[in-house]
Amino acid sequence: MSKNEVSIELVEKIKELPEDIASKMLDILEREQKHRHEVEVNVRAAELRDMRRGQLFAFIIVMFFGVVGAFLIYDDHDLAGGLFGSSAILGIVTTFITGRKKRRSSVMASQKTTA
Repeated sequence: MSKNEVSIELVEKIKELPEDIASKMLDILEREQKHRHEVEVNVRAAELRDMRRGQLFAFIIVMFFGVVGAFLIYDDHDLAGGLFGSSAILGIVTTFITGRKKRRSSVMASQKTTA
């Protein structure tokens, strides 16, 4: 059980209190649980928004490098164009590899905290 969950023993102890106090405490616990759920939903939505924004900017940068590389190759600057084009591909691969490692480590960390 995590520190954010309400134990059954606590609920039983609250039920032993006078009825008006117990109902107030249970109402407070329900509101707190609802608030935590709303905060978690908002945090996950913000993380998703940030991830998509990062993907958009990465796509724009990669396309820029690809277009510049293609233009340089077209303009008979094969070495420079190849470097620009390959750096775009290398950037994509690196981003995917590091992104997967971060996701795996965060999933494993969240599994350890819930276990």
